[in-house]
Amino acid sequence: MVFFMQGTNMFLGRKKREEKFNQDYEKAYALFLQLKMRDCQAMMEPWSKKGFAKASALLCRINRIAYDMVKEGEKKEEFRQKILLYLERGAKQGDIDATFQLGKIYEFPEILNITTDMKKALYYYEQASEKEYGPALNNLGCLYHYGKGVMRDFAKAKDLYHRAAVAGEPRGYLSLAYVYMWGKGVPIDLYAAEEYLHMAKTMTEEKKFIAESENNKTEVRRYADILADAVKCSNYLESEKRSLAYRNEDGKEKENILRNLTGAAQNGDGRAQFELGLYYNDRKDYASAREWFLKAAEKGFSGAVVNLGFQYYHGKGIPKDFEKAYQHFDRAEKMNGNKTAMLMLGKMYEKGEYVKQNFEEAAKWYEKAANQGEASAAGCLAIFYEEGRDGIKQNYEKAALFYEQGVEAGLMFCESRLANLYAIGKGVKKDYNKAIDLFNLAAGKGSEYAKKRLEEVYREKNDALSKD
Repeated sequence: MVFFMQGTNMFLGRKKREEKFNQDYEKAYALFLQLKMRDCQAMMEPWSKKGFAKASALLCRINRIAYDMVKEGEKKEEFRQKILLYLERGAKQGDIDATFQLGKIYEFPEILNITTDMKKALYYYEQASEKEYGPALNNLGCLYHYGKGVMRDFAKAKDLYHRAAVAGEPRGYLSLAYVYMWGKGVPIDLYAAEEYLHMAKTMTEEKKFIAESENNKTEVRRYADILADAVKCSNYLESEKRSLAYRNEDGKEKENILRNLTGAAQNGDGRAQFELGLYYNDRKDYASAREWFLKAAEKGFSGAVVNLGFQYYHGKGIPKDFEKAYQHFDRAEKMNGNKTAMLMLGKMYEKGEYVKQNFEEAAKWYEKAANQGEASAAGCLAIFYEEGRDGIKQNYEKAALFYEQGVEAGLMFCESRLANLYAIGKGVKKDYNKAIDLFNLAAGKGSEYAKKRLEEVYREKNDALSKD
């Protein structure tokens, strides 16, 4: 009976504390809306320390607003540290979104201008994913999809995207649309891609409507961004359909497809203008390609701007001009973070073309591009880490990780170089069998170095076996 009474008193005491917190929270939130943030913070700080995650979340919002308002300096650093403090506190108090936000901050350093830490990003995403939190599941899927901080695994990425979609995250469906459109770990299936895209749009529109009815501006913006990304995905899908139809049809039907594409381009369809530019570029009609790329660039197609940059970079149909090439790549990157533009900016900094040679700046652009799935950039960055450069320390583990990304994309030089790391046991555990498999892949594509090393590795393997 005594224990029962003690338990009852504890329960009633907790209930009273929660009621008192709810009253204080409403008062504090009213102060927050009136922008009396200092008073709000003073009221919520004790509750945050007592373990109320909702208080920690509000304190995080206050400091985020303050952080955005001040310029870089001591004050901004103070707010940055407070944001991290309250997010970490909220995560320990069971706030799943706080856990997810920490993952985002460590994956995307530009959010708070801190150093990327993929181990922490992975840890927090996994923590939130264990509770089937949709946004975390999708972002964790992206890490495995692009090989960011983990070995690339398309099957695992697909499973995580599916779990995100089931958990009610529309980006999960959007990610699945890209998986089937590009054939990442599955056969290309444009009809499946279209179905997943439709589900992404439908779910997003429903959630956006609910957010608008609740006047949740943050969620409204988030769902508006997803819808904008869905439109881009739809444009890519239509482009893939046209390309597939063009490849599979006979000569007469190809003429009809080209005629329709030209008609759409002449009527101002930016996507059609871009595709027509690619068509003429492939046929080395650089003047016609340039004409359509310029029109598509005016419509905001960063791919068209990149291709104009390539014309200046390589001197295709116009005199070679590194300055104009750099300007176009820089413009394309600023338009929507175009990964090919990032790759080319990295190359120009590496080679000192128009800009002063700067390996650290080159590595920065290579890593940004690699994080978006640009395999060539991953390979270039891997070479930096394998060999070392001014300002970049030799790191075989990182080299192996980025080479793996290139291998997944079938890049011959990444296959040879990763094979060599397995053969000598640097950055990875020595494994003659893996080295032989990778050298075979590269040799099959014509690599003379791989053919030569293959013979040497076979001998080394046999010698090691004979000693055993």
